Amino acid sequence: MPEPVGISAFARLAPRAIASQVMGIWFLRGSLAGLLVGAAGSAYEEIPLTVNFGITTLTVAVAGVLLVCLTPTIRRLMKPAAESPFIPDPS
Repeated sequence: MPEPVGISAFARLAPRAIASQVMGIWFLRGSLAGLLVGAAGSAYEEIPLTVNFGITTLTVAVAGVLLVCLTPTIRRLMKPAAESPFIPDPS
């Protein structure tokens, strides 16, 4: 998710009681992603290129299948927030 879209979705869908904590989790996600990218980049010299791209492909495929499987649950969990009277209508 691009930064402005993701942070907006997190802010809009977070329960008001823990909105600040959810925003902190959003920024923690970015730092952990940077850590993982740095670790993968440092292993680039040691791992053969075909294995490196194989690991990347497998990781993306597993993440894609996981997201497809979780989509109905995520939509169901998002629906009450979209219909909430406390969240302003974006239109």
